[in-house]
Amino acid sequence: MGTVIYTEALKYQLAMVRETANELAKEEPSKSVEQLLAEIKFVKELLDEACQFVD
Repeated sequence: MGTVIYTEALKYQLAMVRETANELAKEEPSKSVEQLLAEIKFVKELLDEACQFVD
């Protein structure tokens, strides 16, 4: 294991993850199960992209 180099691309991607996860955590009574699952999938995709910047 090496040291993480926080490139601008990685910082941007992590900021996107944080912003999206914060929105995801907000309770919205009108949100459907399908919408919540789609948002979770989107966060996972953002994290997968962030992994590419760590190598």
